[in-house]
Amino acid sequence: MKLSVWTYEGPPHVGAIRVATGMKRVHLVLHAPQGDTYADLLFTMIERRNHR
Repeated sequence: MKLSVWTYEGPPHVGAIRVATGMKRVHLVLHAPQGDTYADLLFTMIERRNHR
């Protein structure tokens, strides 16, 4: 397993997908915290808020 440290200005899932796409033999799994929807995962930024 290799660890990558990077910064991407945009939605976090897009940055993770772009980094994973550039690596060989890598699988990417997006996971939302319990209670969040798929849309919450895709459209929220890194900051977590207690309201939607």
